[in-house]
Amino acid sequence: MTTAPVRPGPPPSGSGPGPVLTERELDLLRRQAAGETYRDIAPTLYMSVSGVGSMSKRMIDRMGARNLAHAIHLAHQHRLLDPPATVKLSPPLLRVLELVADGWTNAEIARRLNLSEHTVKDHVKKIRRLLGARDRAHAAVLAVEARIIRRPEIRTS
Repeated sequence: MTTAPVRPGPPPSGSGPGPVLTERELDLLRRQAAGETYRDIAPTLYMSVSGVGSMSKRMIDRMGARNLAHAIHLAHQHRLLDPPATVKLSPPLLRVLELVADGWTNAEIARRLNLSEHTVKDHVKKIRRLLGARDRAHAAVLAVEARIIRRPEIRTS
């Protein structure tokens, strides 16, 4: 089994050595970071959907990550994936992200954009996965830092 290089350049300060992943695991991680589902990935890796899920869980555990979003974040940190700034969000995802950064709840976003709350929740989950964010606040910070969205205005009453 071959392993992917840990990272091409020096590690981020204080981050320690990066994870060593097989080429197959790295391909899986790239596809997950791009928003593909297990069902999308399974045929391309010649695996069952449950096999992809098992491989993903093992990879996340080996990386010492808490969840997939954290694994993607670590992979960005160690330069195993393209930086979040190169992530292209669709207009609907971008609009949801802007409202998240402005502090709106899923229910408020759903009402404002005339979407179901479930759809908004799915959009936020996909945004977090694409950016490698731990949570919605982290996604907003990463998006502002990467200049994917404008700096949100501070609301005063």
